[in-house]
Amino acid sequence: MSRRQVDQGRASKSTDLERRLPELRGARFTDVPEMARLDRICFEEHAYSADLILRFLELDLPCVVAKREGGPMMGFAMVMPEPDERTCVLVTLDVLPEHRRRGLGTRMISWCARSMLDSYPQTELMWLTVASRNEGARAFYGRLGFREADVIEGYYGDDDAVVMVHLGMKVLADGRGP
Repeated sequence: MSRRQVDQGRASKSTDLERRLPELRGARFTDVPEMARLDRICFEEHAYSADLILRFLELDLPCVVAKREGGPMMGFAMVMPEPDERTCVLVTLDVLPEHRRRGLGTRMISWCARSMLDSYPQTELMWLTVASRNEGARAFYGRLGFREADVIEGYYGDDDAVVMVHLGMKVLADGRGP
C-alpha cells in the first residue's frame, strides 16, 4: 500500500468520525423541552424541571447542547459562575447512556470552561457534586483532573454527594486531562 493510500485512508476515517460527532452549540430557549426530557433520563427523580432549566437559560449561563442536525439531543451541560467570579459550578452534565464513553462529556465540559473564561477570565476553579454511588461519573471526572474534596451527607436524599474540584480552568478549556 502506498503512502498516499494510507494517508487517504486516515483522512477518510477522520472524516467519518467528524461526521458522527454531534455539533456543540449554545442552548436555545427552544431546546428546553428536550433538555428536560434528557435530564429525566439521566437523573430520574433528581432531574431539573423544564421551568428551572428555562430560568438557568434566562440567566444567560454558559450552556451547551450536543446534537446532530435533524437528530435528537445527545447531551447538554451548563455552568454557573459563583459570586466571586473566580469559581464556577458545573450545574449539570447530561449524556444519553448510548452516547457515553465517546468523548462527548469531555467536549461539553471543555466548551463550558472556554465559555466561562471568555465571560469571566479570572475563573480559576470549577466544582461539581456527584452522587457517591455513581462510580462511573466519579472516575470520569477524576480522569479529567477533578479531585474529591468533600462529602455532603444526604444531599441526594438516599445518597451522599461527593464534591469534586478542578483547579485548572485553562486545562479544562483546552480539553486536556490532568
